Amino acid sequence: MGKEHGARPGDIVGAIANEISLDSSYIGAINLHDKHSFVQLPKGIPADLFKQLKGVRVRRQPLAISTSDEAVVSQQRQPRRRSEKTSRHN
Repeated sequence: MGKEHGARPGDIVGAIANEISLDSSYIGAINLHDKHSFVQLPKGIPADLFKQLKGVRVRRQPLAISTSDEAVVSQQRQPRRRSEKTSRHN
């Protein structure tokens, strides 16, 4: 489930939060790639809830969830500070 499927972070958060009744504030960073995504979930989610997530669909696509040790970091770009713009033109 990724960008090629039209997925947006809000779609993924909503599907996960609604399916297992998890407050969305417990869902961390989401990295969307073309064909897959990484979602930061709380460590130690009970096995039955994790299994329940395997049946979730987002934009008609199966979530196909699995675990990973890869770190998930926010993809939001930080706005440049005004001083950085000024220093580049000097």
